[in-house]
Amino acid sequence: MIKRYMWSFAEKFGQGLFVSDKGDYVKYDDYAALQQKLDALAAENAALKEFGDKMNDMHNNLNGEGTGIQGRAEVACQQAALEAAIEEFDTIKTPATDTYLNSVRAEAVSNFWNSSLRDVAHVLKDIRAFDDSSEAAGIVHSEIKERVDDFVESLRSGTHDTADKAG
Repeated sequence: MIKRYMWSFAEKFGQGLFVSDKGDYVKYDDYAALQQKLDALAAENAALKEFGDKMNDMHNNLNGEGTGIQGRAEVACQQAALEAAIEEFDTIKTPATDTYLNSVRAEAVSNFWNSSLRDVAHVLKDIRAFDDSSEAAGIVHSEIKERVDDFVESLRSGTHDTADKAG
């Protein structure tokens, strides 16, 4: 159970944090534990989603040319069973998992961008030294930032196809 806290300056209660259902604060340890559970849940759901792809592969790899009538009938039964399982599996929707995984991907790109700013600054410094035009470097920086921001937003919104080829 995560306790919520509120900050009070009221003389009646004294100054400090107090447990409150309407509080805007939580303890970091409570938040970290909840985040760890959320990460584990998201990993499990991601594995569940991958299982559907594995079932489709199993279905597609069944060969209808078994040995004799019994072999072909056995494969047909296996295909029918897998088709029923796939149909049932496809009804499972995981919008919360999709949203969470999109936010994790976006956060990773955003963190990468933020950690790369120093490298970008060095490149822009070299561009300024070579071109002697701070305007060109500023345009490059703005263009890169806009592209990264658009990419991060496409990840967050789920409109980016994570199967896209690099480049």
